[in-house]
Amino acid sequence: MVRKSDQYLATKCNAFDMRSPLLPLTFIFMRVFRQLSNLCCACLGLIALFLTASASTVAQPSVPWPHTFLGKYLHFSQAELFEMKQGNIIVKLLPTQVKQEVAVFGVVRIDVPREFCIARVRDIENFKKSTAIPEVKRFSNSPRLEDLEDLTIDPMDMGSLKKCSVRHCDVKLPAEVIERFRSEINWSAPNYKEQVTMLTRHVLLSRVQAYMSDGNAALGHYDDKKYSLDLVGEFRGLLDQSPYLTEYVPELDRYLREYSQTNLQNLESFVYWSEEKYGYGLKPVVTITHTSIYKQEGVTGEPIIIASKQIYADHYFEASLGLALLVEATDNEATPRFYLMYLNRSRADALRSSFAFLVRGTIARHIRGEMKETMTLLKAKMEALYRDERSRTEFRAMPLLGNPYSLGGLNCAQRMPFFIVTGIAFFVYREYKSSDRCGPN
Repeated sequence: MVRKSDQYLATKCNAFDMRSPLLPLTFIFMRVFRQLSNLCCACLGLIALFLTASASTVAQPSVPWPHTFLGKYLHFSQAELFEMKQGNIIVKLLPTQVKQEVAVFGVVRIDVPREFCIARVRDIENFKKSTAIPEVKRFSNSPRLEDLEDLTIDPMDMGSLKKCSVRHCDVKLPAEVIERFRSEINWSAPNYKEQVTMLTRHVLLSRVQAYMSDGNAALGHYDDKKYSLDLVGEFRGLLDQSPYLTEYVPELDRYLREYSQTNLQNLESFVYWSEEKYGYGLKPVVTITHTSIYKQEGVTGEPIIIASKQIYADHYFEASLGLALLVEATDNEATPRFYLMYLNRSRADALRSSFAFLVRGTIARHIRGEMKETMTLLKAKMEALYRDERSRTEFRAMPLLGNPYSLGGLNCAQRMPFFIVTGIAFFVYREYKSSDRCGPN
């Protein structure tokens, strides 16, 4: 078939000598020109497609994984996401597969820079201390006995330790330590209380030193109940119930599982002890906690994760893991702000009871209310402290005026969710004080 362009060319060439040697060259030139034109059009189409895809990518930036985590693992609805962005507090209870475990999640937007919050966590002694937590002390990099010089023994625990025996003790201890209290303390001596206090300090110091040297293997076991509790297995169980760590922060999951054997860049950590009073006739709890602060670089938003891992608790709690995510809020560049997402998993011995299901609903309501109250107080106090610090900076050049913005002892750590106590023990122990008779699952 003859192309119309060729016919047109032939018609125009009638005015010339058809025997001219230039005519075939002219036809060849036209065909080559047409092919080049088609090729140029195809290239322009590909360029346009590439630019469109690039514009689409720029218009839809990737979302920080903590926001994806909210939908995938916590089933946040669009309404809940909207409420969160408006600054409202969202609290959820998570289902658990182990009956003695309770999991709670809360998120709140705090209108201060993330670095301001991290600085407060590093200063844990001032950050956490309050009337409910009268003693907080960070261990030295090389733990020493002086780090525990403020530790005292509650009179109720003093009496419990005197009667303590393996498989029947009101203080969480391994069998070998229980035997030390029976053999090394002269309970008839006038200074037996000082002996108990000193031995307790040595025991806790040895525990921290062993943990920092040998990692999770040094967590050991508890032999205070009729069953022996493997703390390594309990902590591993908490991590196994936290698949989001493996998916989003596998390097931190590995660090927590293999502590002392695995190093992680951009991570800082410390160990501290505290005495926490819950009221309601409950015993004060002495805890030892390992806190790790990790900035995940190279991902969208570069979230900061704070992991709080229980090393020891002398009452109620068998294991506990708290994860706080600090994610920059980019919706208002004029105001520095971030989202605090906190998830705590704790296991309590009282929930091993065969009758614990009767009060689990009450526990759930208490935990939900406690978490919301905690985050409300934390947000208000953190923002007030930030305003106070900015005001002191602005008025530092005016010493005669003093500090008109003093907060009068305001303590933002009084109920901080990084180290929240879920309140499980309150309802369970009030009605089931003899939980030590319960065996393992």
